[in-house]
Amino acid sequence: MGEGNTRAAHPQTGAATDFKALAIRGGFLLPLTISARIRNLKIFFALRIMAETNITVGIVSFNTREATLACLRSLERVKGEGIGQVIIVDNDSQDDSVHAIARDFPNVRIIPNSDNRGFASGANQIIHAATTELVLILNPDTWVTPGAISRLLERANLSPRIAAVGAQIASFRGENQPSVFEMPSIGKEILNCLPELKSLLILRSVKRALLKSRLKQSDLGCEVTSVSGAAMLLRRSSVLEAGGFDERFFLYHEELDLCVRLKKLGYVNLFEPDAVVLHHDALASGYRLDRLPSDPVLTWRLQGKDLLFSKHFNASQLHRYRRIAGFVLATRANLLGLSGFFTGRSERFANRQAELKHAAECVRAGNWPAK
Repeated sequence: MGEGNTRAAHPQTGAATDFKALAIRGGFLLPLTISARIRNLKIFFALRIMAETNITVGIVSFNTREATLACLRSLERVKGEGIGQVIIVDNDSQDDSVHAIARDFPNVRIIPNSDNRGFASGANQIIHAATTELVLILNPDTWVTPGAISRLLERANLSPRIAAVGAQIASFRGENQPSVFEMPSIGKEILNCLPELKSLLILRSVKRALLKSRLKQSDLGCEVTSVSGAAMLLRRSSVLEAGGFDERFFLYHEELDLCVRLKKLGYVNLFEPDAVVLHHDALASGYRLDRLPSDPVLTWRLQGKDLLFSKHFNASQLHRYRRIAGFVLATRANLLGLSGFFTGRSERFANRQAELKHAAECVRAGNWPAK
């Protein structure tokens, strides 16, 4: 955020609002005694100082050297928007990531791990190492567009109740990607086990309507259940109060779990649509929205979803999810076997069929292989 900039976009009208107006609305400059006005003016100027606070940017990387370097170059172009510190947690990359980052960006702090600990663990390392109250967690395959950090900062500084502010994630072709999330349901999980069918049934117009239904307008902005972990600005003290990311989530769904726990503590999660971050979707994992992934991504996603149900739903709902999701996955495996039999390609489909059967067994039992 630029020096002396105390203006922010009004969360509903988009009109410019400055901190003086907020101070007046909050009663800081109402006709009071001289001592009371002095006290309130001190609070007002403290708010201005808070609005200028720098942020820490943290990235968890794993074998994404070129993408991570490109992300860091995008941060160099917007470093005047309040970036005070950049931390990279590298999960034992084998592509010379650590050396390349140290060579090209000597001011970036690198925390190298001796093994791949997953996203949640790496994000917790960033939260603990950060020297600022606000921490922007980024995927390594993102580019931050000009103005995005300023908008996230302005939104976060509206209230200490705001624990997370998420950016609008978009592809490099300009198409919006999923940026806000709701808790799972049985119906949604049936479709998630059939992503090819889901991509055909749910048209773009339906997706836009679903997104709009997830946004709840308030005085602070667009309140949501969860923002995307690809680009989320977090209030460090709030995250620590919530216990940080649950490291049982290896990859996927950890941001949804954290945001739900933050809401239960009384905090607010906001979506800032004018803060755009470009994203090479799932560069490290290869996951696609219109395909059921292969292992290990399939296991990571299913295990994360199972953990969400076990933490935030009752035992009956968890049992129902496991039974139905296991049935859908087993049915996919059987249909694939029949397809291979009738087309003479049984050997080609054998590994995938075995993978799906194993996934179905794991879901039904709630028993997962070690990471």
